[in-house]
Amino acid sequence: MKKRLIMFLSLFALLAFCSMNTFAAEIDEETWQGVSGYVNEVYPNLSEEDKQQLIKELYEERMNSANQITAIPQDEEQLDRVDESYDDMMKEENYIVNLINNQGENTSLDNWEFNLHYLKEHHDELSNKSNINMEYVDSYIQAYNIVQECEKLPKSKVNTTTVLTNSYNHEQAVNYANKWWNGHNPNYSNWDGHGGDCANFVSQCLHAGGKPMNGTDRNSASSWFSRTNKRDTSKLSDTWIDAGMFRWYWQDHASSYKDFSRGGEETYNYTWPGDAISFVNNNGRAYHTLICNGYDKNSKKTYMASHSYASNNRVLNDRDSRVIVYNMR
Repeated sequence: MKKRLIMFLSLFALLAFCSMNTFAAEIDEETWQGVSGYVNEVYPNLSEEDKQQLIKELYEERMNSANQITAIPQDEEQLDRVDESYDDMMKEENYIVNLINNQGENTSLDNWEFNLHYLKEHHDELSNKSNINMEYVDSYIQAYNIVQECEKLPKSKVNTTTVLTNSYNHEQAVNYANKWWNGHNPNYSNWDGHGGDCANFVSQCLHAGGKPMNGTDRNSASSWFSRTNKRDTSKLSDTWIDAGMFRWYWQDHASSYKDFSRGGEETYNYTWPGDAISFVNNNGRAYHTLICNGYDKNSKKTYMASHSYASNNRVLNDRDSRVIVYNMR
């Protein structure tokens, strides 16, 4: 009996060893290391056992998820559309610089702190002139008030140490993005042509994934809600529809976030389907909001969808400028 037991245990150990080695032989080392780095960064307080379990789960997702896409050809028209958000922002920025210089000052695009102070100090005077675009003036003031607050925040932050327990269903968020990226859900307001619909669209995606609406004060950075399908600003928050306010809210409410100088393999390792993304100019102004809806494990590329010049399958790795990624899980 004892001899048979020893033989059984030896056989069991051999099978376990072979199984472990088979798994190890099949592991994509680069992907495993990327997932490991992500887990260690975002969940530093987990036990080693829980970390290893989470690494295995996320590795399996990275390798086998339905959101894994292979070699999607880039639609040149869509690529151009995404950059129109930058062009719209630059029209305003250049207008403000020219406006201030025409008042006898000497300023530039990167001198935003002076520009902000000047516009605030001379707001009443400017508003009394018939040839001044006050929409641009007020938009610039709001944008850089937000920049002043957000630039005080760290470049990265972990807001939770729990493991995928916040009830966010990233698959539902991605399904919503894939359904509505080139259309508008009639249950929500449409802000195309009225300041842009990008943050509104991504907010809808996050809510479809289970992120709860929050608060009632539309001007507060602590509220996030939309309770209308009309452009009624009394019933939805600035954080829901404005790219800068969206950034401010989610830097406080996302599971974690990280500020990158550009897109690339670093952002691939950090970004997962259902995560939100901000494009940020050199001054720190968030001007476009997107959602990750897929990736290519072979090329290590991250794909995004967005509104305001509807775009899908845009590659985050191609961004040669600052981006912020918000982990939503």
